[in-house]
Amino acid sequence: MKKIVYGILLSLIGFSLFGQGGLENIIVEAIPVSAQAIAADPTLTSNHVTYRVFADMMPGYKLLNCMALGAGQELKFNTTTLFYNNAGGNYQPNNFLSLPTVNDALYFDSWLTIGTIGDPSVRAQLVPRVEDNDGVVDGYISVTNSQSLIFSGETGVAVFNNQTTGSSFSSQIISYENTSGLNGPFASNTVCLGQFTTDGYFTFDFNLALLNEATQTQTLVVATQPTNVFQVSSPLLH
Repeated sequence: MKKIVYGILLSLIGFSLFGQGGLENIIVEAIPVSAQAIAADPTLTSNHVTYRVFADMMPGYKLLNCMALGAGQELKFNTTTLFYNNAGGNYQPNNFLSLPTVNDALYFDSWLTIGTIGDPSVRAQLVPRVEDNDGVVDGYISVTNSQSLIFSGETGVAVFNNQTTGSSFSSQIISYENTSGLNGPFASNTVCLGQFTTDGYFTFDFNLALLNEATQTQTLVVATQPTNVFQVSSPLLH
């Protein structure tokens, strides 16, 4: 699994391997926890870092889902300490009735998503903060999007649930998807896969389904050795 140990100054990291299956890059954005959030929740410290993970796709591709594909191709998230979970949060952020600001402890909650945050009435799409051009640098861009985030295989991810404290998640059966798939809002075509706050070393294994919109063909880009002709592997995901 890729070990994420970047310092705060390395706030936007990319790993590029020339577009395997439509995947150009995995971007890991490191966001320092604000002093206001630390004051609001003493379980947060200045040692905590929030990592937002983005799939950077080639033009003309959309992200369909993240999934486990059985033994040896699990979906995994780990830290050497604990993941931070806010009492008002959940394992997915698409039911938030208002969008947290960087001064709120909830802003730093850990969760999984396909691109979006917030109830449909306030929904926004997550973008790397260097691309956030609406005047408030929080990584949100307002969108009109009523698509649902659907989890299958496992209905909840306990390690990221309300006030659950945990250090490891691994599943052979979980899948989460946006009902119609999602493009990035800008030419970079980046879509957020999740947010993870910890004061330890963070590692992950992702498997992604991408759709070529021109040909309507799907590719599974996996973190480990492919098991059939429909899969391609990418060390970006591992």
